[in-house]
Amino acid sequence: MKLINFYPFPRIVFFCFLISFQFSLFSQSSSSCTVHVSKEPRATQVLIRPAKVQQTTFSYLTKWADPQNSSLSDDKKSSLRLQAFKHSNTLTFSNFNANIPFGADIHGIEVFVEGQSTIFTSIAEINVLLHSKNKTILSQNKANTATLQKPWAPVQDSKDKKWRYGGQTDKWETSFSSTDINREDFSFDIQVRNTTASEITAFIDDVSIIVHYTPLYSFCKDSCVVFYVDRGLSGHSYQWHVPENFMIKSRENTNTINLTGEMLCLEIIQFVLMYLIIMEIYWNLVAGLLIIQIAVRMV
Repeated sequence: MKLINFYPFPRIVFFCFLISFQFSLFSQSSSSCTVHVSKEPRATQVLIRPAKVQQTTFSYLTKWADPQNSSLSDDKKSSLRLQAFKHSNTLTFSNFNANIPFGADIHGIEVFVEGQSTIFTSIAEINVLLHSKNKTILSQNKANTATLQKPWAPVQDSKDKKWRYGGQTDKWETSFSSTDINREDFSFDIQVRNTTASEITAFIDDVSIIVHYTPLYSFCKDSCVVFYVDRGLSGHSYQWHVPENFMIKSRENTNTINLTGEMLCLEIIQFVLMYLIIMEIYWNLVAGLLIIQIAVRMV
């Protein structure tokens, strides 16, 4: 973030104001300076669960029983009895009620499935997909790519296993945005088939998703924000210009200040716009006077 030669170019001031988070640092020299902020956004993650489970039904496919039971890890399960070489309906998990901040950088998506089957070696996955915007955004098919544990296999005491598709840095070969994931129709699909001549039964107890992301810079949540600049060269100094309704809470030195206030981001932008209008009028007048002076001298 730099403030560069702003005095003759009021529109550049606007650019610098926005990048420096709605307040400015004016240098007495024409050189640029870098504005730093003490709070950097950090990578984080959020666990989301589906509120809705449904299946796409076709006469030649096998239905899941009690599909809604597969939305919570409570040992109430959806079940599927697959005859020899039969395919299942597609289970679709949606309404995850995600609230990922707008503009966040999505690093990866993990999908966890908890369940088991009677003969796990007989199950093959057909579709394991993420999608959004009525399937106009469709992910890579992760069928038969599960990690952590062998999918569909029960442990010795017949309890469910949990396996994973994707990873912390796996974007499923799709550029899902925070808006895409926050949508009600952001969904996870799974469909399986029986690869043998023996009947098998599969169970799903729970599906959950972890989204890994880094939010954008945000400075309107807290009342106090610290800004600072690198120490100036010898003979150079800086002057802080603080927007109205803000005040300097403390000043560690000439290079660092703490601002406090209750001014909303929108109000700050309005302040900047008003300042720019005044500055543009001022410099237009200056330019007009210079032109008049030049014209007079030429005469």
